[in-house]
Amino acid sequence: AVVSTQSTGEQLCTRLSETEGVECYIAHSYLAIVKEDFHTAIALSDRACHVSPRYVPALVARGCAEILSNKTTAAMITFRTVLTVQPSCFEAHKGMVIALLKVERYKEAVIAAKESVKQCPGQSRTFLLIAHATSRYPEENGKLRERAKDFFLKALSLDSTCEEAVSNIAILFIREGKAMEGLEHVKTFLEHTSSSRVHTSAGECYLALRQPEKAHQHLSIALELNRNNTRAVNALQFLEQHDYAESEFLPINLPTTWSSI
Repeated sequence: AVVSTQSTGEQLCTRLSETEGVECYIAHSYLAIVKEDFHTAIALSDRACHVSPRYVPALVARGCAEILSNKTTAAMITFRTVLTVQPSCFEAHKGMVIALLKVERYKEAVIAAKESVKQCPGQSRTFLLIAHATSRYPEENGKLRERAKDFFLKALSLDSTCEEAVSNIAILFIREGKAMEGLEHVKTFLEHTSSSRVHTSAGECYLALRQPEKAHQHLSIALELNRNNTRAVNALQFLEQHDYAESEFLPINLPTTWSSI
């Protein structure tokens, strides 16, 4: 038997080339990303870009694969190309911000995020992008980091159903020692929408306020909605391991405000 020297991506490209078009390459590229086969994802998106060099979905797929395979410089070049072709492409703005943060170019990441607001006006997700970028600034840039909460609040004002915004708002209020203010935003959200993530935030707020029964109630609901919610599991473990009658509240390990964007 003859052993093929082609990579998985090359073999798939060869099979697809005769019968399939650009969209199929892109779809298979994202499938490879889901499987964490980033080499194949890049090979497939490269083939799509070869067929249609300025096709935005193909370029975005390649940029995503490059970031995930830690080819950060290549990803920035790809996303800059996208923004030259289509300045309003949010996914390219997002990719640029993520890439810049990966190489700790924080100021440039904030500038890139602000550009997304200009090019994609009125969208909640652009303010989430700025919030995440500012929240990653080093501690010595405390004043800018503090603005992250304002940007999350702006995102929430544009989309009252944005659970990512309300969850991060609660986290930041807890860190400031203002858990009650964070809880007010969470309660308003939960009046209209049930969310495992936001019930977790409610539980964390009640933990900070030393109200273990209410904390347990919300954390239990969070796990009912999503058994894989590790934040809720961790908070419940904290609840079980501390005696509120004898000790002050000890901050649980809150997640960073950089979640999936």
